[in-house]
Amino acid sequence: GRQEIEAGAGRGQIAAAEADQQGAVQIGGAADGDHVISRARGLPLQIDDDGAGRRQTQVARYVQHPDRQAVVLEGRHLTYGELNGRANQVARHLQEIGAGPELLVGLCADRSLEMMVGLLGILKSGAAYLPINPDDPVDRQKYMIEDARIVALLTQEKLRTRWSGLPVPLFCLDTDWPAIGRNSDINPSSLVGPDNLVY
Repeated sequence: GRQEIEAGAGRGQIAAAEADQQGAVQIGGAADGDHVISRARGLPLQIDDDGAGRRQTQVARYVQHPDRQAVVLEGRHLTYGELNGRANQVARHLQEIGAGPELLVGLCADRSLEMMVGLLGILKSGAAYLPINPDDPVDRQKYMIEDARIVALLTQEKLRTRWSGLPVPLFCLDTDWPAIGRNSDINPSSLVGPDNLVY
């Protein structure tokens, strides 16, 4: 059987979504920077009993339409192929330091193309993600990280200083790309099923 999961789209939430017939997700925008995704509708994602999961459903779209715009932000965009390739590199980078099923990776970043790459990369590594709002008080952010026992944190260079002394690996999605980008952009293997924490 199949279990349908609706990935909602709206304020303050990142989701697999389609904004138009080509499937581009609009992040923010000049008119309203507070909208993470605008003009988006929920996309039903299927999870198979064999554990194929959401990831394979997403990957199928990237393979079928690699040149279509997937994510748009203030004039910048990533195609499905670019998004998938970069997310694969993030996923492999995380897997190298032990990220995988039943583990959490923190994500603290402003709304950006890099944030979308980081989010998808975490999921493709097999790990679940812990969203950390960069506008929250630093003490709250650090409490969330300690309480969740994350294995790594993805962030941005402008936020790096607040994480000094963090006892887990930290990667900046904007400035650490020379290291992240050395990884293969081929889809990584991940033994994840519908019973894992990521779902």
